[in-house]
Amino acid sequence: MEFVAIAATVVSAVGSIQGGKAQKQMYNLQALQTTAQSERKALQYELQANEILQRKRQANAAIAARSFAGGVDAFSGSPDILRSVNDTVAGREFMFALDNANAAMSFGDIEANMLRAAGKQAEKAGYFDAAAKLGMAAATYAKMPTPAKTDYSITAGATSATMGSQGLSASSLGQEFTGAGGTGIRLR
Repeated sequence: MEFVAIAATVVSAVGSIQGGKAQKQMYNLQALQTTAQSERKALQYELQANEILQRKRQANAAIAARSFAGGVDAFSGSPDILRSVNDTVAGREFMFALDNANAAMSFGDIEANMLRAAGKQAEKAGYFDAAAKLGMAAATYAKMPTPAKTDYSITAGATSATMGSQGLSASSLGQEFTGAGGTGIRLR
């Protein structure tokens, strides 16, 4: 019965290793998803930055068109001040959008690295769990009683040999030879 328990423990240890590896793969997939999401967010911020520049160009073009239509120089005076304020506000919004894109990428990289580290830890935990289970199996095996040593005897015709706890003894036609365990004796 103990052998079944030991075998089940060994199978469980293998399962622990495979479970740790599966968790590592899951964390690595989550890291890839996080990286993809952060790249998508960064791209959205970059698109927002481009839209800000597009709106700035449209607003400056409208200022210039109105100024020229009214007979005013668009690059001096009030139209120039409006264009300058528009450039400053748009430039600030553009930089915020780019900073947000960089932050999204940075935070995505940090989270992905944390997930990869968690995957490595899960794999190590699987190995440690397996080692603990194998240690328990070894302890169970060590506690098992050993089978009693029995004497073995061989008889062939008038020749016999006996292997016991005292060593090896052999007799042939009334002559007896005794040797320590492992001593070879040829009977004729």
